[in-house]
Amino acid sequence: SGAMEALRELLGRPLRVRMRDGRAVEGVFQCLDSLRNLILSAAQEEWVADVGGRVVREQRWVGLVMIPGTEIVSVHAYPT
Repeated sequence: SGAMEALRELLGRPLRVRMRDGRAVEGVFQCLDSLRNLILSAAQEEWVADVGGRVVREQRWVGLVMIPGTEIVSVHAYPT
């Protein structure tokens, strides 16, 4: 189907995934299962934190990550 072909084209491409709790994860798309759980490799997590009254953007390396489909708000594919 067209949707499956579109997903195949995204394999191995960098994605940015926004989650319901406000975090975002950037990494390389590896897999999507039947429950829409997404697996990214070489991933980095980003969030906004309040540090002493200042809004600070925080990041950390997470490596291989599985993002539950129920938590995904949006997915953005970067151009290759």
